Amino acid sequence: MDVKSIFTKVLNEVKPKESVLNKVQPILDTIQTAATDNNVDAVVQCGGSTAKDTYLATNHDCDVFVKFNYKEYKEHDISQTLEGVLKKTPYEFTKVHGSRDYFQATILGIEYEVIPVLDVKSADEALNVTDMSPMHVKWVIDRTKDTMLTDQIRLTKQFAKAHRVYGAESYIGGFSGHIIDILVIYYGGFTQLLNASQKWIEGDIIDPMNFYKNRDDALEHLNESKIDSPLIIIDPILSERNAASALTKKRWYAFKKAAKLFLANPTFDQFLCKPLDKNDFEKGVYQLTIKPQLGKSDVVGGRCKKVFEYIKNQAIKNDFSIKRLDWEYDAEETNLFYVTKNTELKRHKIIRGPPLTMTSRCEEFAEGKEKTFEKGGFLFAEEEREFTTFSSFLKHIITTEYVTERVEKISIV
Repeated sequence: MDVKSIFTKVLNEVKPKESVLNKVQPILDTIQTAATDNNVDAVVQCGGSTAKDTYLATNHDCDVFVKFNYKEYKEHDISQTLEGVLKKTPYEFTKVHGSRDYFQATILGIEYEVIPVLDVKSADEALNVTDMSPMHVKWVIDRTKDTMLTDQIRLTKQFAKAHRVYGAESYIGGFSGHIIDILVIYYGGFTQLLNASQKWIEGDIIDPMNFYKNRDDALEHLNESKIDSPLIIIDPILSERNAASALTKKRWYAFKKAAKLFLANPTFDQFLCKPLDKNDFEKGVYQLTIKPQLGKSDVVGGRCKKVFEYIKNQAIKNDFSIKRLDWEYDAEETNLFYVTKNTELKRHKIIRGPPLTMTSRCEEFAEGKEKTFEKGGFLFAEEEREFTTFSSFLKHIITTEYVTERVEKISIV
């Protein structure tokens, strides 16, 4: 199958057959009516990928911006005002705490996030980063209308999803929809982006609006704490912001590798999302299954990630050599996978102490130890291990407070 046929087949799968706006608009109208009837000067509009027409058929969420009059509401708690408006609608919204509280609801199978923002005309007026979100939407729409770039963005999103590098959430650290928009627009398409990625080097700066003269000029103006990402993308709306600050090296390298493989041998299967499975690993893989706690996915997923890393670090601390590991978050069932080089250890281990010339340190080291001996000018001790098998280690570690307080339930498969 040639590349053009592959793209056509992918788009037939991921491009919505009908616009979701037909379902969304009545919800927006209801919220707008509630605002108007309660004398709230705000405009309700669709945002995110729904507004940009870059959403996937499998994507059932919709961002809604409630834009409050800047002069009238800049000193107000617009989250509180919006909460009052939403209570006048027939829908049940849940408040989500953040830098500015917003609201979630599932209506007729679509998940809505209703976000209060100030109606700003420039980034300088923004009091919160979310105030600039409608400007980001407009930036994309202005550069994709009357072009095929919306479909190119869809291809890129699906490719990133298939290779598990999509999403800027802390537990993923991948490519957000926002930076995929920017990259596809900047390079002019999906294939162009893949080709360009092969020339990326760590620390590259992409400045789509040419805000800066050169790299040094950009680094001088960017927030130092936000430039650790392997790729720095200057936000087209706020020049001091690195839009890719959440991108990790792991996901960056994974994207480059996937792009290289696709360019060398393009197949339809490279766009298919396949959940991690024991069969993806060599013999001897240990699998743990987590039932995550209820809550916002970014927070709950972050807790699962901490458990994943904690188990790895404790395994190494207990002398188990981790050969390969991976994990995949799902709100219903999250899976952790570990492959070790040594699944069974000797009952005792030898640990080296201080030099024999350090008498007081040697005395401290020997205290409480059953067997010590001297060799090569150092004091050594023989110590019994707490765990001699990786399975016994896992059975213990999943009962520790650090793990149990971060998940609803965890078990070994």
